[in-house]
Formats: sequence, structure tokens, C-alpha cells
Amino acid sequence: MRRNLDDIRVGFVISHPFHYLIYQPLIRAIKNPLVVVETRKSTPFGFSRDFFDSLDCPHVVVDESNLSAVDQQVDVIFVMTPKHLNARFRHARTVVVQYGMAKEYYNYGLWRTSADLNMMYGPYSTKMVEGHAVARSVGNLRLDGYTPSKTGGGGLLYLPTYGELSTLERFAGLLPQLNSAIPIS
Repeated sequence: MRRNLDDIRVGFVISHPFHYLIYQPLIRAIKNPLVVVETRKSTPFGFSRDFFDSLDCPHVVVDESNLSAVDQQVDVIFVMTPKHLNARFRHARTVVVQYGMAKEYYNYGLWRTSADLNMMYGPYSTKMVEGHAVARSVGNLRLDGYTPSKTGGGGLLYLPTYGELSTLERFAGLLPQLNSAIPIS
């Protein structure tokens, strides 16, 4: 039985505040979104009162061990990590949103087979996943549509800051000189 799109409830699992920024264009475009704030015992990230006050849609807070509790509350659930998929949603269709290009083994791994759909940045990422999972190129949800106020020079900075691959020390001193007028949300 087909349902009216306005009646479909869409959830967005976030484990870190930056996940909300990635989902934000979708959340604003959907009539009936639900932000599912997943809390974890061992994480360096937290959610401040200001963060919750800034949410412009309904939200629930769920412990990592009970993430599947929202399964009956939503029809579609957007996630970003294999840990989210481990909740084994049975009612909600799962959509994994790509949020990075580093760590290929992780980003393009077999864990994506558990999702109903994988939303990938572009043809390269889609090709890496479509051999073992349903994948579609959709662009970068947060940055597509960004148009700089002037052309020439500048650009976006991608900065993997983990482990041995980090190059942060080489140019950290230059970061304060970046144009502070460039919007990041």
C-alpha cells in the first residue's frame, strides 16, 4: 500500500553534534523529521543545552544500547556508522549517508550491505560500494550548493586529523588566517 509522503516519518541518528550539520539540509526539507540523539558512554563528544535549544525539529535522546527503540517511531532512518546499523531496525528502512572520503576500508566496507540504501558523494564512492550494496550518488549533503562569494583562489579545506595520516601540524598556524566570513553551516 502506497502512503502519502507527508505521512512518512523520517529519523536521523546523530552520535556527534557535527552529524546534525551534515543532515541539516535534509532535515529542513522534510515535513516530519525526528532527530535521534544517540548517547554513548565512551565518546569525547557531548551535546550541550545550547545544541538542544538550537534544534528546529522534534528530537529524542536514546542510549546507544537502546537505539532500536525508535524503530516503530519512524518509517525511514538515516544513519552514518556501522554501529547505528547494528541496532537492527526491522520496521524502518535504513539509509546510510557518506560523510567522509578518508579511511576507504571503513567508508566502503561490507557493513554497508546491511543498509537499504547508501547515499554516496559521487561516482567514485558509488562505484566502491555498488558491487556489494545498493548505492546512489547524491553529492555531499552539507557542502553541495555552496557558492563562494567571489571566484579565484580559496576553496574548501578537507583535513583528516587522525593518526599517522594527519597533516595538521604542517599548517595549523595558518588556520586563523582563513576567511572567517565563509559560512560553515
